[in-house]
Amino acid sequence: MKKLIFLFLLASPILIFGQKNIPEVTDEDIPVIWLGIDYSQAVYIGDRNKFMPQKFHDIYAEKSNFLIENEDTKYDLHKFLVKNTVQYNISVANASNQAAPVILCYPEYEEQYTVLSDEGIQNTISKYDFGELKGVGVVLIMRTLDKSISQATAYLTYINIDTKTVIYSTQLEGRATGFGLAVFWTNPVIGMLKTMNKKIIKGRL
Repeated sequence: MKKLIFLFLLASPILIFGQKNIPEVTDEDIPVIWLGIDYSQAVYIGDRNKFMPQKFHDIYAEKSNFLIENEDTKYDLHKFLVKNTVQYNISVANASNQAAPVILCYPEYEEQYTVLSDEGIQNTISKYDFGELKGVGVVLIMRTLDKSISQATAYLTYINIDTKTVIYSTQLEGRATGFGLAVFWTNPVIGMLKTMNKKIIKGRL
């Protein structure tokens, strides 16, 4: 049943205002700014003692964002997002992570942990400090870190930075692998980006 729930949710992207042809997402000549991984809405499923939520909040969330930026061959955002120009400004997500409470931990999965409403996503980005940034931002709002099945779910969200509004958001999943908390919970991003790449190329937003 749990697997079926995931499949149903992941087949239902959030299309703001019913749009399906979204140039900010599909036009490779429209640049985007990668804002990082936002863990402010995330929950952990599994043994709290093995996750060390306070340490993840203080150290590993930021380290996770640095991995994406520094290992740009592995996490090739130009290729996965089909964009000629991708700038990085992970300070936006890092600031959100530091301002957020420590990630909540639950011993077992429940359906409610997976879902983040349209309003929840909009409320999250409305708190971002974009400073002098302008244009289109892309953030990965992490939702579940499920150690019981080594899987993470998140909402890849395109943002109109000028108006702080959602352009497009879709829920994705990825398998968690590797050693160390930062690496283990960053690796699912590869699977998420591969899925997004297929959506863009096949025109199935």
